[in-house]
This record gives sequence, structure tokens and C-alpha cells, in this order.
Amino acid sequence: MVKVEKVVSAFLESNTFVVSKGEKAIIVDCGARIEDVKKATNGKKVVAILLTHGHYDHAYYANDYAKAFGCKVYANINAKTALSDAKLNYGETFKIEDFSMFVWTEGDGELAIEDFVVQYLHCAGHSNCLNVYLIENAMFSGDCLFARGIGRCDLLTSNTKDMLASLEKLAPLKFDTCYCGHYEDSAYANTMRNINIHIRYLKR
Repeated sequence: MVKVEKVVSAFLESNTFVVSKGEKAIIVDCGARIEDVKKATNGKKVVAILLTHGHYDHAYYANDYAKAFGCKVYANINAKTALSDAKLNYGETFKIEDFSMFVWTEGDGELAIEDFVVQYLHCAGHSNCLNVYLIENAMFSGDCLFARGIGRCDLLTSNTKDMLASLEKLAPLKFDTCYCGHYEDSAYANTMRNINIHIRYLKR
């Protein structure tokens, strides 16, 4: 079972997570100050960074993390466009030009990264580049899903039909806790109730 430590960012209070197993760790999202993230790793070896999507509040320090920890950043291939464009990532002047530390994923699949097995699911809706990640008993939903709602679908590259498809993809999954891109975590039963409520709403 993995251990999860949350670090809250100053950027729209987005969440960065340090997911540890033994003496190794994976970081999910990159909005929190690197000093705070280093403290949360507690000296563990960081073997990967997972980016849920390309909005600035989740991606701002991606390359800084990659360089500091000496590891790759994994993200959906569509995130490259958002990260390259301050309009698409809502970061005003923020954009990434050097993608040498990035590894791109497409669709759904699985990553074997040292001691971790990471399942990734492309869950568009809030953004066309959003990946949800499952690591053992923990699900990391980014801005697809929150404890009391779902991500906004009125942004650039958002789409309510895609959100419905993504929620239907998540509905059969098994996990203990959903760690959301903002706000509090959500237990399995609450998450399933939230998913089913919004599936019914979006089908109306």
C-alpha cells in the first residue's frame, strides 16, 4: 500500500501529491513550491513525476521538479500543446519550451516505474489532455473529479460529452481513496456516488 502526502499550491490551491513506497516516491502534479515538495519526500528517491493535465496550476514547476529530482515527467500527449501556450494553460505568461524531460502517453495504459505500477486513463472533459492515475489503492483524478463535484467543462478544450465518457470510464474502478486536483480527498463510496450523480446529470 502506498503512502500519500499532500502539498497545497499557492496557484488556485491546487494539490501536489508525494506518493511513496518504501524508500522511493512518485510526485503527482507540479504546482507546489519545490522546497515544500522536497520536505514532503522526506529524503526518498523520486523516480517519476506524473502530470494530470497541462493547466498552469498543476504544471508550473514541472521542469524544475524534473531537474531537481533527476527524473522524467509523464503526461498525455495533448498536454504538449497546452503547456506551450499560455492561453490554453491559463498561465498568462507561463509556457514550457523544453520538453526533453517529458515522456508522452496516449490513450490508456500502464507504466512500470521501478517499484511502482501506474495505470493511466485518458479522461478528457475538463481538458483534452487530462490523465487519471491509479497507483495501487490510490486514484489521482486531477481536475476530472472532486470530492463534491466534477471539473469545469466551459474552458478551452473542455467538452461535456468527453466528461461523460470519462466518468463512465472511472465508474468501474476499484480504489480506496480519490486524491483530487483541488480541495479534499474523497473515499471510494463518496466518489462513486459523485460519479453516478454526474453521469445521470450529464445524460439528461
